[in-house]
Amino acid sequence: MKWDRKQRLPIQTYFHLPSFTHLLPNDKAAIWHIGRFAINSDADCGLILFKQLMLYAMIPIYENRNDVLLAECDNKLLGAIKLMGVQAQKLGEGISYLGSETTPIYIRHDGLSDFFQKNRGLLHRIPKYLKSYCHQDPFLEGEEVHKSVIL
Repeated sequence: MKWDRKQRLPIQTYFHLPSFTHLLPNDKAAIWHIGRFAINSDADCGLILFKQLMLYAMIPIYENRNDVLLAECDNKLLGAIKLMGVQAQKLGEGISYLGSETTPIYIRHDGLSDFFQKNRGLLHRIPKYLKSYCHQDPFLEGEEVHKSVIL
């Protein structure tokens, strides 16, 4: 979500943080707040799907060098994304939130470069595990078969 700079974000309330405009290099730069990711931990495809979700969610920041991403991040996840090449910076102290220690973070364009370089091949790729979730389109008649992916 692109922040309108007027409404108070949940990250500000939960972590008692003031404005984030000091993180921006100029008035045209935007602040994006990212939601939480959830992936079925039993699935064999979890890591690939997680990386794809991260790539798509972070595209606006990666494409606009001056923009900044904000997120509330579980500390275990924070360690994992750092291992994947994302350079996240802490905005404040963590709190116990939804059963785990959660820290407010921000990420700039340069903090995403390594991650995007290593994983850009995952953009626009439908993994093999999703192909098994295809179904026949009931609106097509005759022998023509159309399959679409259920996400």
